[in-house]
This record gives sequence, C-alpha cells and structure tokens, in this order.
Amino acid sequence: MKESYLPRATNPGGKSFIFQCLVGCLLILSIPSVPRIKAQSNAKPSWIDGYWQLTAEFPDYDLDTSVRFKTAADARAVEGVALGPTAGRAGSFVGTILGNHLSLIVPGPLGEMRVDLTLSDNSLSGTWAAAELKGNIRGTRMVSGKPEPNYYPKYLRTVCQVLRDSFYEPRLNGVDIGKLGARYAEQLADVRDDGDFVTLIRRLLREFKSSHTDFFLAPHGSPMRGRTPPVTSRSLSPEIYYLRIRHFDPLSAQDRQDFNMAMVKALEEAEKSPSLIMDLRGNRGGNLGLVFRSLGHFLQHGQDAICAIGRAGTSAVASILNAAGNGASSLPVVRSSSNSIFGEILRSGAAIIRIDAEQKRQYQGRIVILVDEGCYSGCELFSAILRDRGRAILIGNRTGGEVLGSLTYTIAKNMIFMKKDTGWRLEIPVIDFRTIGAERIEGKGVKPDIEVPKGGAGDSVLAEALKYLGKQPSKPLSKAHVR
Repeated sequence: MKESYLPRATNPGGKSFIFQCLVGCLLILSIPSVPRIKAQSNAKPSWIDGYWQLTAEFPDYDLDTSVRFKTAADARAVEGVALGPTAGRAGSFVGTILGNHLSLIVPGPLGEMRVDLTLSDNSLSGTWAAAELKGNIRGTRMVSGKPEPNYYPKYLRTVCQVLRDSFYEPRLNGVDIGKLGARYAEQLADVRDDGDFVTLIRRLLREFKSSHTDFFLAPHGSPMRGRTPPVTSRSLSPEIYYLRIRHFDPLSAQDRQDFNMAMVKALEEAEKSPSLIMDLRGNRGGNLGLVFRSLGHFLQHGQDAICAIGRAGTSAVASILNAAGNGASSLPVVRSSSNSIFGEILRSGAAIIRIDAEQKRQYQGRIVILVDEGCYSGCELFSAILRDRGRAILIGNRTGGEVLGSLTYTIAKNMIFMKKDTGWRLEIPVIDFRTIGAERIEGKGVKPDIEVPKGGAGDSVLAEALKYLGKQPSKPLSKAHVR
C-alpha cells in the first residue's frame, strides 16, 4: 500500500489472471524466459527506433505507457522498454519487425500473448490478444528529451542511498548495498540513453526480491483512465446481494467521493439481504486510507485491524508474532482515520492500526469474499482483516502476495524530494504488515477458506459462493477473536 498507488491489473467477470498477462503485455513487462536482445552500435536504424506513446483499450479502462524501441543488428529483432510505471515488473520486451509491421509475442501462463502493430502516417495502430480476449492499441511517436549520461552515475548513487536509508528491512534482504552499487556503476559504461538506464536500475531493484519497487520517468497525469465505476452492485436474489469492488485507487478527490457514495448506496440496498457476496477478484489494491474507510462499513469501532512494522520497528517483531495472544497489546495504536498513517507508523517503528470510527451505513449480515491471484496489496489486507475479525469467508484462489507499504521519491539532479511530477521516480517499500493472527502476507498471499479449482465451466468461484451460502444459516458469521 502507498499513498498513491501504481496501477495493477483489473478484470471483468473474474478473469483477473488473464488481465494480469494483458497489462503485462501492454506495459511491455518481460517474462523471465524471454531473452534480452542487446542492440549493436552498428545496427541500421529502422522506422520503429525511438520513443512512442502507446494506449491500450481494455474493457474497464485505457492504459498509457511510453516505450523506447531499438532495432538490433539484424534489422529485424526489436528491443523495447517501458519508461513509465511497470508495477515492479521488468518493463522490457522483444519482438520482430517486417516492413511497416511490428509483432510482439510474450509467453506467459496462458500461452502466447500477441501484439500486432502497423505504421501509418507516423502513427501506430493494432491489436492485442490473449486467450479469448482482445482489444485495440494505438500509438504516436514522441519527441524525447536528451539523455543525461553525465547525471546517470549520480542518479544511481542516489537510488542506492535511498535504499540504504529507507528500505523497510534494515538488512536489505541480505543485499550488500556497497558492493551492489559498485557492480552496477561498472555497467553504466553500456548505458546510452534513458531506456538503457531505467532497465539497469530495474535490474538492481529486482535483487532485493521485494514487491513495491519500481523506477520510471514520471508520466504526465495518470497512466490509467477508468471507464467502469470501481464499485458496482446488484441483487442476486432476495437472500443474496452482490458487491463488486474493482480497486481502492481513486484518481482524484471527486473519484474518492464517488467511491464512498457508491459504497453507501450499495450497502443501503444490501441491508435488505441477509447475505453479501463481495467480489474482489482482480482488485489491484489502492490507497490505504480508503481501504480502512471501506473496512469501517463492516467492522465495529475499536477493533484492531492489522500490525504494521516500519524499519525502526523490527525489534518489535517478536511481540508482533505473539499477536494471537496479547503480544501486540503493548504496541502503539494508530487510528485508521489518521491522515498520516504512514508517518505515525514510521515514527512508532511498529504499531497496531485500529478502526476508530463507524460508517453511517454498516452491513451486519453474512459476508463471502471472492479472491484470486489478481488481488494485490490493499485488497489483500482488506480480505485478510475481515477474515481475521470473523466477518467473512474467503472463496476462490490464493491472492498475489504483494503487501508492503511504499513511498515514491522523485530523484532530480540536485535533490531528492517526494510527490512531484517531474524527473525520475523511485518507489521502495518502507512498511511491512502482519495480520492480527500473526500472518505475513508478503510473498505468500492470502489463502482462501474454500479453494476453487481452476478451469471450471462458467464462473465456478461465484457458483461455489452461492452453494456455500445456500448451506449456511441466515445469521452473521462468528465474531471469534474480535477484541
């Protein structure tokens, strides 16, 4: 979680795993088995060489990313790298060029994902396709700024400095930052432009084996433009109400207000039904404050929600691991409605986040939450907290396991600062989390109470939820462990 989330894959109709792959294709996210092509200095430039702005059309949103293409020595192979946010992935791809046609094939868990683009009047247009899904892509050539090779060494040193001083795990997950910085400084000799440089720093960040790391050039505005409301709902029957939350990631104050109003309206309707199905499949997470505001619709005032550990609080881990008893009771408390949750946690070192205010509209009935591997970050916390507090049963598949609180720094020529819209941006994790039941989610994900095998006909996860509710009495779930 962080105060301003990077985009992660969303999905309609429970196909979040497919959409992970599709967003990976559009953001030009590499799969480890794809070899990296090193362009030769004597390669003949082609029409694709240079910087392009690409936009892909998905059912729920449009996604923008800037890409640098470079032709390899054989004049057919092409290497590309996304300069914008990549949600912590590698950000590079390979493809082939023939005439005015460019083909990109990215192997993934669902088989081949294919992007086909054609040049026309200095613009690109084409399609993406994966499994049974497809959509359009368009692109225009960009006028890029001049590379800054004289500043790359300073930028690299600054990245290492921020990691050394602020990374959430003080041992840096076993990385020797001095040796790492020296090794990557030697590789700067092969860096010719911004595309090479961003690729180098992303490789460095992957050595920390952590989620919520990224390095990119700040885009102009949000790279994602939603076309579908993040909160939708409907009645499935007089007994069951269905609430779909696609993300907790409003792009503006108005979006946040619209989100809150949609939640209140949905839960007003849900009160007529004794059971609620919350579909979070493909939910990429979002703003931590909005996650806790949403939890207030289902938890009572004074309930402990989650343990948070900052860099200075690792000595308190032993207490937090005893949280199933009373070990966490001595930790400071941070109010869930605080406007500076991150700051309070970092100052305290370790803290309990406690629900401190009830929403005007609260749902008291049974809750089933649908989850899958497309659930990330705040979505995973939301699900785990309601499960731990005895308010929900989780059905589906294990979540993605990317649950750290991160901050994003802007690295300029002469300073480091935060929340500016210019320059290179470095995202690193600064906070770890444990559930009240002492579970660490990072790298593991949240295991559902009822796991549904993949590959079933229709929406097998929703069908399992309906089956489960049909077997249960019409009363709220147990509130065991609630303080």
